[in-house]
Amino acid sequence: MKIANYQNQTIYIPEFPRSRYEEIYQASIRGEVKCVNCHQNLYLTLSIYDIPHFTHSKKEQNIECINQNLEIEQEFINRIQKTTTSIEQDHDRFFKLPTNRSISSTATIENAEENQFINRLPFYNIPPYQKIEPKSNDYVINQISLDEQQWNAVHHTGSPLLVLAGAGSGKTRVITTRAMHLLNSGLMPHEMILVTFTSKASAEMKERMKALGYSIQSMEIGTFHSIFYKMLLRFNREKWDSSRLIKSDFQKEIMLKQIGRRIEIDEKTFAYDQAIQQIGLWKNSCIYPHEIRANDAWEEQVASLYEGYELLKKENGQFDFDDMLLGCYEMLNENNELLLHYQNRFKCLLVDEFQDINKIQFNILKILFQHTQNITAVGDDDQSIYAFRGSDPRFILDFKEHFPGAKIYHLNENYRSTHGIVSLANEVIKPNKNRFVKSMHAQYDYDQVPSFFFPYDEEEEATMIINDIKDKISHGANPGQFAILYRTNTASRAVFERLIATSLPFTIDQDGDSFYDRPIIRKMISFLLLIEDEDHQPALKEILPVLFLKQQAFQDAKMNSVMQNLSFLEAFTTIKSAAPFQIKKIESLIKVLRYLKRATPLEAIERIEESPAFVDYIKKRGNESNKIERPSDDLRDLKVVSKNFKSIREFVEHAFHISAKFKEYKQKKTQSPQGNISLLTAHRSKGLEYDYVYILGVVDGGFPHDYALESVKNGSLDQLEEERRLLYVACTRARKLLYLSILQKRRGKKANPSRLIKRFINKR
Repeated sequence: MKIANYQNQTIYIPEFPRSRYEEIYQASIRGEVKCVNCHQNLYLTLSIYDIPHFTHSKKEQNIECINQNLEIEQEFINRIQKTTTSIEQDHDRFFKLPTNRSISSTATIENAEENQFINRLPFYNIPPYQKIEPKSNDYVINQISLDEQQWNAVHHTGSPLLVLAGAGSGKTRVITTRAMHLLNSGLMPHEMILVTFTSKASAEMKERMKALGYSIQSMEIGTFHSIFYKMLLRFNREKWDSSRLIKSDFQKEIMLKQIGRRIEIDEKTFAYDQAIQQIGLWKNSCIYPHEIRANDAWEEQVASLYEGYELLKKENGQFDFDDMLLGCYEMLNENNELLLHYQNRFKCLLVDEFQDINKIQFNILKILFQHTQNITAVGDDDQSIYAFRGSDPRFILDFKEHFPGAKIYHLNENYRSTHGIVSLANEVIKPNKNRFVKSMHAQYDYDQVPSFFFPYDEEEEATMIINDIKDKISHGANPGQFAILYRTNTASRAVFERLIATSLPFTIDQDGDSFYDRPIIRKMISFLLLIEDEDHQPALKEILPVLFLKQQAFQDAKMNSVMQNLSFLEAFTTIKSAAPFQIKKIESLIKVLRYLKRATPLEAIERIEESPAFVDYIKKRGNESNKIERPSDDLRDLKVVSKNFKSIREFVEHAFHISAKFKEYKQKKTQSPQGNISLLTAHRSKGLEYDYVYILGVVDGGFPHDYALESVKNGSLDQLEEERRLLYVACTRARKLLYLSILQKRRGKKANPSRLIKRFINKR
């Protein structure tokens, strides 16, 4: 059915404002949408696969009312057309009204009107599937079956080896089996180093080898940090004792702020979290403080912090995780006797995920294994996604230059994903210039292909995905088969909110706080609280920085409030420590807040955001220098969600509820018997796989991220190529079905389909 009664009016969904579909959907859940025929509750279907329509919960009633409603629908449509024609005739001398567009499956994104629903678009650019003959049973080592390319890589001898292992090609199987083969060929366990990038991967390799009877006690299997930190401890245990380790970014931030105060950096405006990342990047790239050539004023400040940080650590006898690798490299460079000792011991090197290697890691391996040809690197240049940690795909791309005579094997059979998913991933990565030219081949086909779908905004995106997951689970799927991936943590907000309203089990894998606990959001929520209660003490404490007041001002206002019989907020206009311009801003703010008592949450947020106090705070102390997550972006996200609420109280209660639930779910580690739906960033999804994968916000500014687009404007394609690799990684997590969400509105503004996939959705 296309018509329904809502708020005592008949609505025809194809002509109803597109921006209000989510509102109607939520209203239908609450029982506020009625059938025009039988007056019973109707539900709006809002999903990936179906055109929006109304339906009864009971199938029999649905069939009966559909037939009855056809006549009413036609009468309603005729009235609309007659009214439109009359208006056009009356106004024809002045202007021409635009004609409403109905639901369509043929319009491209470029000509789609804002009021138009766009159908799901399957990915059609798929070559015919060619079945590869089954693997030969001859290729078996230690009960492990291999295909021909895997077999050749495992048995290679005589020169350095690079194994380009594409997504789902059995990379872990190959590196583990090669290690076993080398041990079977006479290499002693203590002569081998097997380096991975995660503790999980090293544990998996150890378990595989132990299960097959190999003694790994004397083998060095582990991460770069774990293996090379052991060397430091053997060399100088006192200097490198773990009690001296700076273990968290929180500790680093305290130290950097201490240095920042000395050199007069305003800690309220400066992006210290980003500075920590930048210092780590320099260290992992073997760049010392005196070698930095700053690109802008911000980098100059970070360079000064870096220099002070290194001196402060030295004074305190401390070190951080980055120092473990730098220290090991310096130790091997400066102590030739020790270097020879390790070179005599280690005859063989195997490196997993070689595409993620950074300069300091590469330098250690190069100096430690310059004496041997028995070097194996396994990785995929198309999955190099950690440039922010110093990783550089050029090390894998230039492997033959670094290790002359090296042999390269391509593992191009994908054993994970369907032919359609592999075909899409191949097309996604193809435009990258800095890569080995190759493409993956799927080992099996499937009767469904990847899809693009087109939600109106982030709220509708979440609704459509959760409805699709519910539908699949009702047909036999398990929650553990699903993953929802996103470019940055903030994009998970709407999906998280939908999931906690269901009984579906899920886990969220991310650092940091809830969206509603982000600094700028806490402050805006505090202003909303003060609209209803001018004596709300926690809210008043939260907004002190916005008013540029110190903690003492709070105590003064508290005393004046009692003595002068004023509201706590009014009392801030009486404190002596405030300058005249501050008092003026507070008085103006009080007027604004009192005016907003009957406003909707969206109206209130927009008005507060425009107030002089808030404008100055964002400009001077809003941390807008953070390239990844800007406070102004957070406010745009807040306005999107606020549209769903009619009262400020309801909206604030929602924010507190979600914040509490987020803390609960972050601590929740238990799995349901059928597994949990996974919410995680594309970066964190690397190495994982799921039957059904949804990728959020595949639009310019979302995926690829805004900072990559800024880099393109400045003439560099490096970051855009990394974004393309990241999308490739996200796509190849899917085994059966893959869905990419193309928002029509992002953060309240018109969104453009991601340039990474735009060419696919315009070929209809």
